[in-house]
This record gives sequence, structure tokens and C-alpha cells, in this order.
Amino acid sequence: MQKRSYYNRLTRLLYQTWEYQYQVNEAGLVTEEVWNIYDQPAAKLIRTDTSRMKYSY
Repeated sequence: MQKRSYYNRLTRLLYQTWEYQYQVNEAGLVTEEVWNIYDQPAAKLIRTDTSRMKYSY
């Protein structure tokens, strides 16, 4: 999982966190990406999405 945090430039307070998860196939190619966006500081999930990739060999 990878995580990205966003801060307000004026107050330097955390306001959003994005988390990414990836699934890969046997060839090491990404087949699915899931991301969640959390509103901070309550850690409330405000958006989620899934992308699926297919490859031709």
C-alpha cells in the first residue's frame, strides 16, 4: 500500500489522506488499482475507486 498526505499550506494541518493498493499478475504488471480518499482529521472515507487493467500478449 502507498499513502499520500495533503496539508493546508497556511495552517500546515493535515486535511486529506489518499491510500493506494495494487494487485499484480504473474508477469508483474498491475492488474488492479484501488484508492481511497480520507477526510482528516476524522479519517472519514469520502471517496473510493477501483481500476482494472487487461493486457494483450
